[in-house]
Amino acid sequence: MSTAGSIDTFVWFWGRRGGGPVFALKFARWLAEARPDERLLLSFSETSEELEAARTSGLPLVVEPDPRIAGSHLAKAQAVLAMAIRLRRDMKRLQPRRVVIPMNFAFAWPLVHLVPRGTRVTYVVHDDTPHPGDYARLWQESTQKRLVAAADRVLALSEAVGADVLAHHRGVKDKLRIVPINAFYADALQPAAAHRRPMPIGRPLQLLFVGRLIAYKGLSLLRAALEPLKARDDWRLTIAGSGPDKAYADDAFKDMPQVALRTEWLSQPDLQGLIAEADTLICPYVEASQSAIIPEGLALGTPSIVTPVGALPEQVGFGAVGEVAAQATADALTVAIQRLIDDRDHVAALQAKAQGFMRAGRAAADLAGALG
Repeated sequence: MSTAGSIDTFVWFWGRRGGGPVFALKFARWLAEARPDERLLLSFSETSEELEAARTSGLPLVVEPDPRIAGSHLAKAQAVLAMAIRLRRDMKRLQPRRVVIPMNFAFAWPLVHLVPRGTRVTYVVHDDTPHPGDYARLWQESTQKRLVAAADRVLALSEAVGADVLAHHRGVKDKLRIVPINAFYADALQPAAAHRRPMPIGRPLQLLFVGRLIAYKGLSLLRAALEPLKARDDWRLTIAGSGPDKAYADDAFKDMPQVALRTEWLSQPDLQGLIAEADTLICPYVEASQSAIIPEGLALGTPSIVTPVGALPEQVGFGAVGEVAAQATADALTVAIQRLIDDRDHVAALQAKAQGFMRAGRAAADLAGALG
């Protein structure tokens, strides 16, 4: 780390892939915008999928070697020790007023204890407890409890998660603040999305399910909801992403000619390209906190069909920029999907309002105030 002198905020995320590095970069961009007179430094892993985006963002950046690729177990252990020594040294030299951990990652705890006394730690909680089917549940729960306890300020990305944090963590009430996740994604607003070409008359409605293929995302619920629509040829669905439920997706939808499968890991540009081409996203989650896919879509002018779980209805303005199923059931989801298939004017109206909704949410959110 070669940056010299003290800094105001050290945004620290050494995770490799998925939504974590995307969110960390968006967080740093907004903080730089909200506090332009302060000095910020973003720290990413050399293996981060968003490293090139971070390098071209214009933000001050430092890149940390990843000990997980060091080779043998001994080499990995030595690399972790070297990483800890560098962090301790650089924390002393940089003397940040604030360290922000925008999402839990493998080394956040216990290395958070190397942050000097007097430096405020802000930790962002995405999900208070792991979702059904998620990986390393015990590790996630135990490290997050420790990070919440160590933080001076805790941010939750929805009221739903904020309520869970209050219920499950002691002594967090006075340091908890809510900043809705949608606000962070308005930086991706695309001018072209505000001028979408009208959907061609007679073209099937283009639906998209995208993201991790995992139990709580509701693929089985979606499959049941589509069964009554099998005979119709006025819709198409792309299922894109990878995860534990990949084999289920490959098998469950193989008898539906309307469904195209792209069950593979997606880069951020691939994900955004698919979203921009879709008429509407579909988020048939059976359990949720909030979803980063929804604001990814809204920033590109693509609304969502959601189930009424967690903060999903709030994220689409309770129907202002999306369709909210009456219940998290197959029958209710069928009704929501069918409405958009049958009413293309309604779809176009949702698309037209998406970016304005995002701008209003960003303007209303006070990240600078939430950080203290």
